[in-house]
Amino acid sequence: MKYLGMETLGLMRFFNQMVAYLNLADLGIASASAYALYGPLAEKDTTQISIVMNTLKSFYKKISLIILILGAASFFLIPHLLENSNFGFWTYIYWSIYIINLALNYRFAKYSILFTADQNYSYVRRVQGSCKLLVKVAQLLILIYFKSFFWFLFVITLENILSGIFYVRKYKRNYVYIKKVNLIEKQIFKDMKNLFWHKIGSVVVFNTDFIVLTKFTSLNTVAVYSTYLIVYTMVVTVTGVISPAISPGIGKYIAESTNDKIYIKWEKVYQGYVLVSSVIVSCCYILFQPFIRLWMGDEFLLPGLTLSLILINLFIQMTRQPIEIFKNNSGFYDDIYVPILESFINLFLSLILVQKLGLNGVIIGTLISNLIIILLLKPILVFKRCFAKGAIEYLKVFIINVLRSVLIFILIVTVDNKLCFAVNFWSDFIFKGFYLSVVGLTIALLVFQSSSSFRSIQIQLLRKLNIIK
Repeated sequence: MKYLGMETLGLMRFFNQMVAYLNLADLGIASASAYALYGPLAEKDTTQISIVMNTLKSFYKKISLIILILGAASFFLIPHLLENSNFGFWTYIYWSIYIINLALNYRFAKYSILFTADQNYSYVRRVQGSCKLLVKVAQLLILIYFKSFFWFLFVITLENILSGIFYVRKYKRNYVYIKKVNLIEKQIFKDMKNLFWHKIGSVVVFNTDFIVLTKFTSLNTVAVYSTYLIVYTMVVTVTGVISPAISPGIGKYIAESTNDKIYIKWEKVYQGYVLVSSVIVSCCYILFQPFIRLWMGDEFLLPGLTLSLILINLFIQMTRQPIEIFKNNSGFYDDIYVPILESFINLFLSLILVQKLGLNGVIIGTLISNLIIILLLKPILVFKRCFAKGAIEYLKVFIINVLRSVLIFILIVTVDNKLCFAVNFWSDFIFKGFYLSVVGLTIALLVFQSSSSFRSIQIQLLRKLNIIK
């Protein structure tokens, strides 16, 4: 913001959401192929692994080409969506870089899918983390010394190229048994047809906000909202590392276990997510505004109501992961009406409410679709299909854990109000963040002692650490 300006940040957010729509070209093959690889990798069926990888290679080549074509075609939409932009011809240059980077990313996607399905997700994270860190440092230097948005975007290309080099080296060294074949795994394409609708639902829910705001408000509103979404995204990204790390193991567990055992595993994972999410959202409620004030200044603060709406959506986004993990690893993709309904509710309400409530209207539109679909309909379907349990069983678990979360929030906020610790400097913020984390985690652990399944997790952990026998 300091080096590029508010309007540039708004443009960058707008392009990120445009890229999300181009990502629909993936059609869900990543999830479908990962599911198709679990069994063959566990059984060391090299022929089937080769077939799946050949399917991925062929499909992603076509996707890269489609991305370039659709990206070029979207040039005609930009003037209509950015009527008040001052970037002129450079807008098309920036968008071209986004398109090229997305096409490059798909060229190497098959490797990360294979490594993750083969329980080597830690390697994927190391490569992604190292390359991303290198690029972020380069971007920081570019901002400070050149203040160039062009080079800021262009350097991202290095991240895709470097990670691709590492992936190819590992692939050639560890997967020599994968051969070129002329066969295609048809089940992947069957699952893709269903997953495509799920991708549409995700894109509409998570990537229309900025486009709607850009059309009905301004890039300045988008930029102010972006400052909060930067922190929001950072929290989701950090906690989101857990899901892909445990997903391959859960996929293997599901393949080997009964419905009852799978449900018990889900309940433990779900309670872990609820506990962590409750602490994080409570701390964010207290620390979000001081952070924005110290970082950007008072003029970038949003009203308390807007912050509360953002944090409710954050809690839902974090706690939805267990259902998604177990659903995808169970191969449950044919509920295509769910994402269609979710997309309709979200977009319809956002378009109506943004004209009456502005930014709050867009957030409320997302919140309502989350409540109806993410917190109610989808979990009930998963309980029936994957656990052989009814809606009542889910609602009991859901209500109990929501009450625990509310209690944790009230207790953490009450403790903070009693302490009355003001944040005027970054040192104050760091100290308050530390003590809130400790206090919040302590409170959450005490609240969750009421759960027998959570207590069993503690006992298992203590035994692994040799603290108890």
